[in-house]
Amino acid sequence: MNKLLVLLIPILLWSCAAQAEGGCPAGQRPYDTPQARQCVPIPGGSNGGYGGYWADRYAAVVWGHAADGSPTYAWAIGAGSQQAADSSALASCKDAGHAECRVGLQFANGYFAIARSQEGDLYAGSEFGWWGARRQAMSQCKRNGGASCKVVESQRSRSEWIE
Repeated sequence: MNKLLVLLIPILLWSCAAQAEGGCPAGQRPYDTPQARQCVPIPGGSNGGYGGYWADRYAAVVWGHAADGSPTYAWAIGAGSQQAADSSALASCKDAGHAECRVGLQFANGYFAIARSQEGDLYAGSEFGWWGARRQAMSQCKRNGGASCKVVESQRSRSEWIE
């Protein structure tokens, strides 16, 4: 009987562990957009009695071409607005000497991933979770005929608690 109890206690403790809302951090919930699923603050949600709020953090991925004509990218994360993220990523692209810089992906409060095919083409995905962003980028690559697709970049731009 004691052996059975020793085995059951960890199972009971694990099953009672608090789970975040849909994989999002505490105080946030999943939100689906046409581009991706992301985490957003729960409106009017409890903040545990502490003063402060959740602030969205925006990100952008910019596509461009390197001096040799090959596809390349730049990115910005953690910006206070989508416009600021776009501007920062475009500036990074241009500062690196890339040409034809244009915004290719915008999102807030989540992750992005970039996959590159063997041919050198780039594909991106964003999701509120790291694994989902990688899966989206790989799916885009394979769906468009990319061979030997590989994730080459993955970054996070999660909302931030402001006191």
